[in-house]
Amino acid sequence: MPPSLVLRKQAETARARALAAETDEEARSIIERMNAEILDALRKPLSGPPLNLMPFDVGELLRERKGTSRGE
Repeated sequence: MPPSLVLRKQAETARARALAAETDEEARSIIERMNAEILDALRKPLSGPPLNLMPFDVGELLRERKGTSRGE
């Protein structure tokens, strides 16, 4: 699988893991690590199809996580 597609899949997985994390700190850590990888790939393009990814908005994801944990 081309590196750009691998990173897209990793981003999907990281988002799901962050939403399911036990704490906001754990979720933030997961997303910050993924954002670093995305930013690196944007600076040094990967082979394969266009990445079509932007770094996650940590605050937005944490708000979504809170809504998800309340069953909304």
